[in-house]
Amino acid sequence: MVALLIGLLFALFFGPAPHPTVVMKAPPAPFTVDGRSPAVRAGAVTLHRGDVVRFRAPVRTIRVNRFECPADVHRITLRGSTWHVPDLPTGLYGIEGAAGNQLVRVQSHSAPCP
Repeated sequence: MVALLIGLLFALFFGPAPHPTVVMKAPPAPFTVDGRSPAVRAGAVTLHRGDVVRFRAPVRTIRVNRFECPADVHRITLRGSTWHVPDLPTGLYGIEGAAGNQLVRVQSHSAPCP
């Protein structure tokens, strides 16, 4: 009986945590970059000038929104669900399209808001 109580106390103090930590992986981006699945780090995909973004689902238009500048929103018509990334100013952008929304990060050059 004493051994059972000691075993229960040991399990209570040194057993596994009652609420294990769960690490959730970010969902994959709805597109490929230069033919590869991009890494989603901190919820965003990093893009560079000249990257070829191809959406997995058919997409005719996307909306590119620069978060630092509320008025810097562009509607872009795609050909074959493909977008050639232009020289964008550094910052966080939202890409919205029929395939879903994705946060992207651009490391390029600084530019003031229009």
